[in-house]
Amino acid sequence: MRRLTLKPGEERRLRRGHLWIFDNEVKGLPGDLEPGEAVTVVDSNGKLLGSGTVNPRSRIVCRLYSRRGDQALDVAYFKRRFRSCQTLRERLGFTDVYRLVHAEADGLPGLVIDRFGSFFTVQHNAAGMDRRKELVLQALDEVFQPRTVLSMDDNPSRALEGLPSEVAWAGEEPPEIAWYEQDGLQWPIDLSEGQKTGAYLDQVFNRREMARYCRGARVLDAFSYTGGFGALAAKYGAKEVVLADRSERALELAKEMFARNGLPEPRFEQADLLHNAPKAKALGGPFDMVVSDPPPLIPNKGSKRDGLKKYLGVFTDAMRWTGPEGLTAVFSCSHHAGRDDILEQVKRAGRRAQKRLRRLAIYGASPDHPVAVGHPETEYLHGILVEVG
Repeated sequence: MRRLTLKPGEERRLRRGHLWIFDNEVKGLPGDLEPGEAVTVVDSNGKLLGSGTVNPRSRIVCRLYSRRGDQALDVAYFKRRFRSCQTLRERLGFTDVYRLVHAEADGLPGLVIDRFGSFFTVQHNAAGMDRRKELVLQALDEVFQPRTVLSMDDNPSRALEGLPSEVAWAGEEPPEIAWYEQDGLQWPIDLSEGQKTGAYLDQVFNRREMARYCRGARVLDAFSYTGGFGALAAKYGAKEVVLADRSERALELAKEMFARNGLPEPRFEQADLLHNAPKAKALGGPFDMVVSDPPPLIPNKGSKRDGLKKYLGVFTDAMRWTGPEGLTAVFSCSHHAGRDDILEQVKRAGRRAQKRLRRLAIYGASPDHPVAVGHPETEYLHGILVEVG
């Protein structure tokens, strides 16, 4: 493995736990480095910092995967990491549905793997992992013997790595819609037009938490997609559930999911809540419980200011839809917005909606999405629960 040397002083952030190296921090980047090549990283004095994969096409020129030098990124390494990831998830109480690999936080930068029993979905979001697709597949096969592995490499972030958008599978041909069991319900994965890795496993614990407050309540699941929050609310005795989303396909799939599980059919509202949020009257409010989980509104660092304004608007709408002494849960899954950013927008939304707020809880992703301490980019999901007076 060749060496990648940093400029003087540029190692400080890495020693505090960060795992990325930017192109302006490197001393003399070799011109013949290939995207995805593994290197040993040293500081300006030659002291070891770890092993990483490089990508000269990206602003993030190197991603550390180990604090050891000359650590081979081979099938044996993938198998060790997969077994370690599996052990942690099982210790946390997960059985056969969970996020197996959460990229940098699990020592595999850019690699995301969700497990649904014997069905696995994979994203190779960095050049180092994209270059080793066959090794990833081999290691998964030897450790788990999966029925199907679906590579959903259509994430927009791949463009920043100079990687194409593509979808492929190995093993049995995947269906258009797959189903898995969790929390006593059958849940859909839209494999043809779905989002992310097919399901929102990061919200599993939060859905359970919200459902506790929904017995006898009128509930709005805003930006519902296939109705994750609404389904558990219905199971736990909600008086009425309204699912609102702009996607007709997602609402149709939600309808099938409710029927398959024998849940009371919700009311469906196809609406673009981000660009044309209807008034509370149009959605049938006010509601006792509103959950608002919009898509990421800050696609890059340069759009943070405008994105926070969008979150302010979304959170304000959620509070206006909530009745007196009702509960509102709002979420952000934008990597470029921190918890303090979201808390500030919640406070501003309360003032704009002329509501008195009492903060009850703060949420993050389910624990199968661990956070690498020192690398804040691995903590992307932030949720706030408030009582609206």
